[in-house]
Amino acid sequence: MVRRFITEYIKSVKKTQAPVNPKPLILLLDNDSGGQVFYSLIKQYNGKKTTVNGMDDFYHLAENVYVVFTPIDKPGDNSSIEDFFEPSLLAKKIDGKTFNADDTTFDKNKEYGKADFAAKIVRPNIAKINFEKFDPILARIEGVIEAHSKKHFP
Repeated sequence: MVRRFITEYIKSVKKTQAPVNPKPLILLLDNDSGGQVFYSLIKQYNGKKTTVNGMDDFYHLAENVYVVFTPIDKPGDNSSIEDFFEPSLLAKKIDGKTFNADDTTFDKNKEYGKADFAAKIVRPNIAKINFEKFDPILARIEGVIEAHSKKHFP
């Protein structure tokens, strides 16, 4: 679904006779098997001769479209946005159910997923959550904003 959104958005923008949008469209993706399917799409759009492996701070696809992956230590590693929350937050239960972000092993009778985690754990506790582990992700997003501004509006 996200892959199609990206390709359709870029097609639409390229057809439009308008200046480049001053604001970047930033897609933040987990750097796991789900996110890694975008490596080939990124290579297709950005024309890089080097391997796309999720290690770069961000990838520019076209126009104002950028992809930021959750950071990893080395190529082949996996990370997801949930890795940046404190373990105690991830351990919270909802109606006796535990959190599971993995769609392939998810048991709806015993576990809750990402949407419930965001709505029922993060949102009500946002003022109390320590977001320091998100600094590397936020730095990547700042990098996109700066690069887009310099490239299109020097």
